Amino acid sequence: MKPNIFTVRMLSKTRTSGFSLKFSSLSLNGNFNSLLSLAFLAMLVAFGSCQRKTTTTTSNISRKAKAKEVDYEYFEARGRVKYENGDNRERFVVDIRMQKDSIIWLSLRSGTGIEGARALIQKDSIFFINRLDKQYMMYSFDELDGKVNFPFSLEMLQSIIVGNPVVFEGGTALVDKVDNYKVLSQLLDNLKVQFWVSRTSSKLEKITVEDINSRNELNINYTDFQKVDRTILPFEINSVMSYYDETGVKDANIELKYSKAEMPQEQLKFPFKILPRHKRVYIKFDNDQE
Repeated sequence: MKPNIFTVRMLSKTRTSGFSLKFSSLSLNGNFNSLLSLAFLAMLVAFGSCQRKTTTTTSNISRKAKAKEVDYEYFEARGRVKYENGDNRERFVVDIRMQKDSIIWLSLRSGTGIEGARALIQKDSIFFINRLDKQYMMYSFDELDGKVNFPFSLEMLQSIIVGNPVVFEGGTALVDKVDNYKVLSQLLDNLKVQFWVSRTSSKLEKITVEDINSRNELNINYTDFQKVDRTILPFEINSVMSYYDETGVKDANIELKYSKAEMPQEQLKFPFKILPRHKRVYIKFDNDQE
């Protein structure tokens, strides 16, 4: 059986133009079990391109834009994910468990309830298991940093999942009032990053990332805010990645709708085991040698 190969050509760093968002060559060979890698890499690489050898913080934007953040020690949720990119359309159910600043655990299932994939993301590494094809992927963040020219961040992904804003140190941050929003803008190399915080609810409602040179864009929208324990959480997250190729403008959409979410007081479990029968497979990056 031929192993799955994930091809990633999404981000590059050039000597003259700094960072750029590239989505046009994103491709995937595999079934719904592989969508975990695709969705994760698409969002994290695109949004993570704003960061280069810097640290992320949420406290700065809270002070500047007065955003109300989701505070938790443990987070647990279930949701439905829709992914669309041209003719490629997938649907699956995801279970998410997190310990803040420590770990993210994900389990992907088909509509019939069969688990196809599982992921474990720690502060220094990520692991994927394709359970049906008995395959796995394993990368340290340092390895991925060398491949795609930016450091991955567990904290950044956790913030995106719960709808907390992230500010990147090292860039100038400005806050403006636009209609009913406080907009915190940062310019890092070619990338214009904006966080749109509602002046009514003080919740982050959208994130926009624009590559000034290529005009590629990433838009993340948070809607359907509901009360969970003593905080307000967005139950719908919709990400649209717009890019240009030889045929014109294309869109890749990732939609996550939570059916339930909670912040349990007791410690969560994160079961994850790579078995000897699992075969390791690799992401093929654009800069890999043939």
